[in-house]
Amino acid sequence: MADETAQQLEERTPDWALQDRHFWLIQFGKKICTSRSPKCDRCPVSDICLWFAAQTK
Repeated sequence: MADETAQQLEERTPDWALQDRHFWLIQFGKKICTSRSPKCDRCPVSDICLWFAAQTK
């Protein structure tokens, strides 16, 4: 599952962000997709987020 997720993220990552993808993923988790209070209204990938889709059913 983790490998599939990593592959999907890499396929969707813009070229400019590939080199520092780990940094950008950490920043995303700190600022947007937080565990206690995710900011889905500001999230640039909410349209492909399975968790968001499940919450808005």
